[in-house]
Amino acid sequence: MKASNALYIIIIIIIILIIIIIMVIFIIMIIIIIIIIIIIIIIIIFTITTAIIIITIIISSSIITVIITIITITTIITMPNYDLIEKSTKKTAGIAPPDICRQTHGSTEKHKQETDPRHPLFDHSYPRARLKSRKSLRTVESVQPDQAASHRLELWNTWDNTTNEAIQPPKEQLPSGRELRRQDWVTLNRARAKVGMRASTLHKWKLRPNSECPCGNQNQTMDHILSECTEGPHCTDQDLRDCTDAAQAWITHWRDKIR
Repeated sequence: MKASNALYIIIIIIIILIIIIIMVIFIIMIIIIIIIIIIIIIIIIFTITTAIIIITIIISSSIITVIITIITITTIITMPNYDLIEKSTKKTAGIAPPDICRQTHGSTEKHKQETDPRHPLFDHSYPRARLKSRKSLRTVESVQPDQAASHRLELWNTWDNTTNEAIQPPKEQLPSGRELRRQDWVTLNRARAKVGMRASTLHKWKLRPNSECPCGNQNQTMDHILSECTEGPHCTDQDLRDCTDAAQAWITHWRDKIR
């Protein structure tokens, strides 16, 4: 009896141990499954978040690109033509552009270098050019000093491709009207260059709600003021260039209105 009881006890203990081991294994499996599920959830959340961020960046980039494009186009449309203004300014001032003056000076200096033994670089052999951006005497043509003025005007005429009949062609002297008072002189040259504080410009600069002229025209441009507006006298480009009486009458009327 004692032997059989001991055997039963051993069997029961073994069964209990097996049950405990099975339960431990089951618990471990559950923990592993939970960990795997958590990892999968984290991966899914990370993937979704990354996708949302990428999509947001793409959409934002597209929106920013569209905004930049709109701003660029608007700027190009509304900004004044600075190249035309610069060329008009040079002609109304009777001064050749700085680049042309420098180039002409370099050409005359090269002539001195080639012909005058007293020149520090007389009979100088140029080394091989290293940088394209460097503009040494070797890159310009030789011009005699007494031909500098005509050479400068030739370059100026080549550079200036504008066709404004109100402004004199490239010439190193002030145009007609230089004896006027400063305010009249400024108004005259603004009319010649077709710039000034007219309504169309103020509207582009967001300084006026519209570009309407007091005479009723929907767009008050300089050409309209010069030849069409019923609020004042008219004059032609030829009048402006020669500063005739018609141009001076126009200046007297408009000088305080298009400053």
